[in-house]
Amino acid sequence: MENLDLVGLALGLFLLLTAIGILVVLGFGLKNLIAGRHEWSKIAVVLLPFAIFGGLYTVFQELTQAGVGTLIAMIGVMVLFIFLSGLRGSFK
Repeated sequence: MENLDLVGLALGLFLLLTAIGILVVLGFGLKNLIAGRHEWSKIAVVLLPFAIFGGLYTVFQELTQAGVGTLIAMIGVMVLFIFLSGLRGSFK
């Protein structure tokens, strides 16, 4: 029974430290946005999966279908960008 309590405590501390880390990253990101030190292309790359997921969730109304659809769409975007970068490299 003691091991179960230690596992619960360790899991709770892990989740707490993860939440603190996410809040710190968001805080510094917000600070950089306010200070004007940002690149919109990098922000768009980070927000793209969330936008795709939100759009697919409104269409499917189910988390699992929206998640799988987001995965497939992001793989498609990755393949497209790999193709475009190879195409650009071949005409340089």
